[in-house]
Amino acid sequence: MCRGFIINSLLLVYVSKIVISVNLSDTTLEQEKPELTLQFVKGGVGNIPCNVSLNQFGDEIQTVIWYKEVDKNNPTPIYTYDVRDKAIENGEHWSDNKILATRGSFRYQDEPAKLVIINLKETDAGIYHCRVDFKKEPTVNIAINVSITVSPEKVILVDDTGGYIDNYVLGPYSEGDSVNVTCIALGGRPKPNVTWWKENAILDSVSEIATRKRVKNTLYLNHLERKDLHSVYTCQASNNNNQPPLTAAITLDIYLRPLRAKIWGKQRILSAGNTYEISCEVIGSRPRPLITWWLESAQLVNTRELSNAVNYSSTSFLTFKPSMDQDNKIITCTGVHPIFNDTVEDSWKLKIHHLPMATLVFDSAIDKRDIREGMDVMLHCDMTANPSVYTVNWKYNGKAIYNNLEMGTIITNQSLLIKNLNRSKTGNFTCVGTNLEGTGESNALRLDVKYAAVCRPGQTKIYRTAVHNRVEIRCELEANPSDVEFTWKFKYNDGNIVNLPENFITSEGTVSTIYYTPSSDDDFPTLICSGKNNVGETEDACIFHLLPIDLPEAPSNCKVTKQTESSLHVECIDEFNRGIRGEFIMEVYDAQTGKLVRNVTSKDPTFVVGELESGIGFDIDLYVLNKDGKSLVTRLPTFTLNNDQAANLLLLPSITTLLGMLAGAVGVLILLAVIIVVVIRSRTPKGCNDLDENDFQDSSGRYMSMRSSKLTNKTDSNSYDSFDTDSRDVIP
Repeated sequence: MCRGFIINSLLLVYVSKIVISVNLSDTTLEQEKPELTLQFVKGGVGNIPCNVSLNQFGDEIQTVIWYKEVDKNNPTPIYTYDVRDKAIENGEHWSDNKILATRGSFRYQDEPAKLVIINLKETDAGIYHCRVDFKKEPTVNIAINVSITVSPEKVILVDDTGGYIDNYVLGPYSEGDSVNVTCIALGGRPKPNVTWWKENAILDSVSEIATRKRVKNTLYLNHLERKDLHSVYTCQASNNNNQPPLTAAITLDIYLRPLRAKIWGKQRILSAGNTYEISCEVIGSRPRPLITWWLESAQLVNTRELSNAVNYSSTSFLTFKPSMDQDNKIITCTGVHPIFNDTVEDSWKLKIHHLPMATLVFDSAIDKRDIREGMDVMLHCDMTANPSVYTVNWKYNGKAIYNNLEMGTIITNQSLLIKNLNRSKTGNFTCVGTNLEGTGESNALRLDVKYAAVCRPGQTKIYRTAVHNRVEIRCELEANPSDVEFTWKFKYNDGNIVNLPENFITSEGTVSTIYYTPSSDDDFPTLICSGKNNVGETEDACIFHLLPIDLPEAPSNCKVTKQTESSLHVECIDEFNRGIRGEFIMEVYDAQTGKLVRNVTSKDPTFVVGELESGIGFDIDLYVLNKDGKSLVTRLPTFTLNNDQAANLLLLPSITTLLGMLAGAVGVLILLAVIIVVVIRSRTPKGCNDLDENDFQDSSGRYMSMRSSKLTNKTDSNSYDSFDTDSRDVIP
């Protein structure tokens, strides 16, 4: 049942189509002229209008039929819109498959309504008819002429040699050149119009047909100028107003010659020895120029460059350290175009200031090799300066000197006069000039004042030694020249003067040395040293005194203050406060073998020696040693305790207390006995004394003759003092 209904419906529709088709084919359109001509572009969209609202009484539309005159006598329907018995928005669309297919559509809602054809073809050109059938009103027919324009395919640009222009850049050319460029449009129907534009201004609107498919326009550019650089020229090809024109643009490239060169800061004054950076700008060159610097004919190479592509300027920076000899010389900056060799340059006459350059010389009348005390000497200061000096000062050994008539120093302009020279004027003189640049000091000119030999102050004049001891005596003179011939004399106490033979003298320059050994107590003369050089002989000779040496006193009142099994404490006392000067020496010998076991040095006569062997005897030698020599030796025999003795000492404090009391009582008795003996002896007759009145007895019981005025100072390690029971007598 349902299947039969569907089949019947399809048949009904089909029959309806046939009826419409027959009616349309049987209809003959009136040959009205097109009311409107429309132009569309191939490949674009065509909107063909049809006014479906011409009914003024609100009649209903039944059908809208579009015809295309394929044959004038046989118009072909290509599109229908059927709204019979339907609402307008539910109308039925139909299009011819051969002509439109899916490219066509009807927009009834637009005002006016339109047949829209997309992707237009050249065959879509022709006369279109729009037929509108109403329910009551008569049918309306509208004719529209549609033309299809084919846009040009592309445009190409060629230069005056016929070559294609790469990268859309024309050139480069030179200023003053003339050039032409041709724009060719390919394809298009109707033939396109080819024009040239610069920015928004048209330059050339006349095109010509080159071939069947080509249209061209040649642009002529005469006498190129600097302002034409980077100008953009645009070619347009167009044959309709519905699409933008096809375009191609080129940019003009031109080489520019340099306009000028400029050195900046030419008004400056330079200072010799300082480092400057000088800049030179070359303007207008394209490409950038080659910039070089020249000082007179010599090229300067210490440069760097910066470029600015905006204003076509290149700046070269020269690092320059001027010297004083470059004053008033010409420095030049040159800019050369790398292609045309066009040159621009700028020059600068240098003005260079420098510190004063001074040269100090002797007056030509002076023999600088023979300047002696008492002479007058003139020095001249030759000065070169830019700007000129405004002060000239003088220095002696680095210190300023001034006009001083009393000191014999006279300054006049750039000369220095030194009157009545003496040796104190020996030294270096300089002159100092000052200008706006600063201060410049001359060479140091040494004034070498010649003078006879004189005794150098401050040297040792008193020498002490012992008989038979060799002493070195040194004599130092001051002399110029320093080649001195020395003379030595001995003056004895009896007034006798003896010249020392030359073979006893050792001399070098201004120093002479002799060696002398006194043979007796009376052999201590006064020594006289003098010398002479080619200027003269010493007026006040050097006097040296040779005196006997004073040996130190031997240590006295020495005793062992403490004994242990391994150490000894020894002290000496200067009862008479003699002020012994020097170092105190204690030497500890093994009493049996005589071997030295310890050696102790002290500033004071107090000694402590440890790490000794216990229970043996020792001989201690004590003496004083100072710069004058060694004293006599004081020998002190002693011993260290053995272990038993050291242990017994621990019990001694209690026994010692008892013995101390007993010893005190015994001491009182002995003191009384001594007083009695002294009183008895004081009454003994003078003649009973066995001693000679010219002699006395020393502390050791030995006798020393008072007639012997001097004792020998010669000692050795075998000499002993009063503590040595085996000591020998002192040599008278």
